[in-house]
Amino acid sequence: MLVCLSLCTAAPTGGGTAQLQPASQQPAQPVAISDEDVAVVKDMFPDVEVDVIKSVLEANRGDKDATINNLLSMESS
Repeated sequence: MLVCLSLCTAAPTGGGTAQLQPASQQPAQPVAISDEDVAVVKDMFPDVEVDVIKSVLEANRGDKDATINNLLSMESS
């Protein structure tokens, strides 16, 4: 029995058998980061550059809580 833990599609091979391959995944659409989101985080981290805050917000797909946790962990390192 074959088990595929991710989305798979059957692709024929030269021997007439099917081999499971990962299905193509669509790249995640970029999330718009508002100036207000940046300002909220910047107020909490005044020493962090705006470009860094924007990058972390984008990496976290606009999730301010995750961004704040990431910035806190970067400060403690």
